[in-house]
Amino acid sequence: MEVRELRREEILSALHVIWEVFVSDVAPLYTREGVARFRESVRYDYVLRLYESREIAMFGAFKGKELAGTVSVWKNGHIFMFYVKKEWQGGDCARQLFEAARRHCLYVLKLRQMTADAPPRTVSMYRDMGMRAAGAEMFVDGMQYVPMEMYINEDSKTPFVIAGVVIAVFLCLLLMLGILALFTGTVFRAVDRARYNERYYEEWFYDDFYDDFYDGFYDDFYGGGTYDGGLSGSEEEPMKVGLDLIAPHIEEDLSYEIEEDDYAFTDEEKQTAYIDFFVQYPVVEGLSGSREKRVNEILKACAMESVEDIYENPSQETKEKVIKSASPVLASYVQYKVCYASESFLSVAFEDYSYRGNIGEYVQNFRTVNINLKDATVYELTDVVDVSDKFTEFWIGKMRSGDGHEDVFSELTEEELRETLLGDSKGGVYVTQFFVDGEGMNVGYDLHYEDGDPDDVGYTWLVTVLGLSELEPYAKESTFWNSVEPVK
Repeated sequence: MEVRELRREEILSALHVIWEVFVSDVAPLYTREGVARFRESVRYDYVLRLYESREIAMFGAFKGKELAGTVSVWKNGHIFMFYVKKEWQGGDCARQLFEAARRHCLYVLKLRQMTADAPPRTVSMYRDMGMRAAGAEMFVDGMQYVPMEMYINEDSKTPFVIAGVVIAVFLCLLLMLGILALFTGTVFRAVDRARYNERYYEEWFYDDFYDDFYDGFYDDFYGGGTYDGGLSGSEEEPMKVGLDLIAPHIEEDLSYEIEEDDYAFTDEEKQTAYIDFFVQYPVVEGLSGSREKRVNEILKACAMESVEDIYENPSQETKEKVIKSASPVLASYVQYKVCYASESFLSVAFEDYSYRGNIGEYVQNFRTVNINLKDATVYELTDVVDVSDKFTEFWIGKMRSGDGHEDVFSELTEEELRETLLGDSKGGVYVTQFFVDGEGMNVGYDLHYEDGDPDDVGYTWLVTVLGLSELEPYAKESTFWNSVEPVK
């Protein structure tokens, strides 16, 4: 069984496991109010915000591709959302998940205590993990639980067994030295015991011995490097991924404003399917006439594409997947980035994470929209660039000059590449997208390889930046070029 930190796209799978186990094992102990409060605490948009801000770390136990269980831990060391599927309960799954959370608290968060609110039937499990009751059973806001705690430095896991031996040996040495000192006349000054406990023990044991010992132990035991729970970057400088990679260009003193709206819907009544949507999109305010309405309709339609496809007007294929699935899921979660905004032009990119019928039908989409704000014209790549053989050669050359991209899309001939840029997605694999940001025009694909495809480049979307001045030889006669700099 593999236990690791969950990726962003796996959060919904974890929430599905949590809700499934909660309904059967925990909900009967809660009042209606308690169930409602729990449901709010596991809403995707709420959990996603916690995950992305690193308020919580989420771990999953995988048996092959199946998510068998999950646990999350807050920055203060409090266990949150610890659930294991019925078929994996009673085995080692829960213990491995707990150990992942403990290591995260110890090595990443540098904490000395973990806590949990254990539903009554799980108290014995938490005790087996080394936790103890921190108070009497409580019933708060319709939820029944026992507060539990564990001092991590007292844990009986292997690292701490080793630590105990080392400390015992060290204390024996101190004792021997003390006895020797009595016989040799060496003067040992008495120290105030409280001061020893509060200052010397804290400064020496935790700050010096404890940190040095475990840093070295972790390097040796886990193969070197710093354990970061699977996170990249640091608290101060997290690694940029997805939309964060885009360098936006927003002109100052625009005559309009860009606000945010969202579409949020969870079907609480439907018991046979998990239906949940949270779609964010920008809203332009301050355009005159009917342009504002039309521009905002275009932006919302682009953001809502999956909701339209799988819920508002589902295909027969989607309907059949829902009917046949033991755990049907219809969900879409969309974020956006305003990439470029001038008086007459707006470029927006959307990332969409959706489930289309069941938990196995997970799709990531990258969509863009480029709008002329003067007349609500939507630009496609072929509207602004002459997609000739020369342009295709120029574009793929730029794409392959990036780090690690020397052979990217080598499965396609240059003629096939040109066909994709003209709109032939080759069965939906290479969906051409472009957007403009502060660095230039970004041209590439929203990618959808089949599972196991050897040509899969490992990205949801991949684009390369083309400088606007470099595009002058390929520019079509279009109002687009009057709206962006430096090409006029």
